[in-house]
Amino acid sequence: MKLYEVRLKLKSPAIITSRRTERGFVRPPPWIPGSTIRGAILTALLRDGRIDWKTVESEASNPTFLVSHAYPVIDGVKSIPATPFMMEDRSSGRILDFTRKAVEDILNEGDFNLDFYQGLKEAPKPVFGSIVYKSHDGLRRARIPTFRSTSVAIDKARRTSARGMLFDYEAIAEGTEFWAYMAAPASFNERSLEVAVGRGQSRGFGWATLELRPANISLTAGRRVLVAISPLTPVRVLEGDGCTITVEKAWGRLEKTLTGYDVLRGKFKPIVEVALPGSLVLSEIKGECKGVEAGVPLRIMDGVIAGVNAFMPIEEYFEITGG
Repeated sequence: MKLYEVRLKLKSPAIITSRRTERGFVRPPPWIPGSTIRGAILTALLRDGRIDWKTVESEASNPTFLVSHAYPVIDGVKSIPATPFMMEDRSSGRILDFTRKAVEDILNEGDFNLDFYQGLKEAPKPVFGSIVYKSHDGLRRARIPTFRSTSVAIDKARRTSARGMLFDYEAIAEGTEFWAYMAAPASFNERSLEVAVGRGQSRGFGWATLELRPANISLTAGRRVLVAISPLTPVRVLEGDGCTITVEKAWGRLEKTLTGYDVLRGKFKPIVEVALPGSLVLSEIKGECKGVEAGVPLRIMDGVIAGVNAFMPIEEYFEITGG
């Protein structure tokens, strides 16, 4: 298995939705789900004749292409999910990062002693669930450029606009760049792809270039603190490529999420409860893990859920945040 760092740059606006209203699709999430990018990659490879349909069917039950969530690149700097131990000063907007102190307490099995209020006029605001990046004056919230528009639906029978059928969409602006990790089979040798992500592809939305850069990261055996960079499923033992990750404890917040659509079976995958990206995970690692930055699939019922359980070593996380 090979591990890559992916850079995805939008050539046209992308409709990546987190909420559907009566009028349309609005409020894009601050990331692109890993399952969305994985599907776009497999579709591009199939379209270009680089894989066949049998490979696509195999990927549904035994995934070898895995992708983490993709996060925006702000002014050339990678953004990352905030941990539960980051707070925002309401008066200045400055992010207060207590993650390193929390990690030290976790490894030393001591009690948390995090004084969020020291020197502040009012209680800070939690930012867990948001995306942050390192700016010239410290950590800041990352915000992606979007625009909102109203369109008219098309009557397929008459091939004209449908009276009274208006819908809204909120799209991520073209030119926005994202980064992620991707694991691929050893035989994979591509360095760039043209892919389409999100809704409205037939109308020109979501076209993007995807560049792949080799990444040399692995988790060594031992007791480690990891950061979830994709949703974390409530499974105690995860088996990756040549390693076992036993989750001792996690710090985060749970939410229910739809895990995607099964194209082969023609139905939605199940709704599961997951911890948000940015959660800290105390784990025991056996073996040498390669590719878990792109995720560890979850086998559930009669299918497989990809785009979950992607981990980053806490040391790498600190390199991105400067913590």
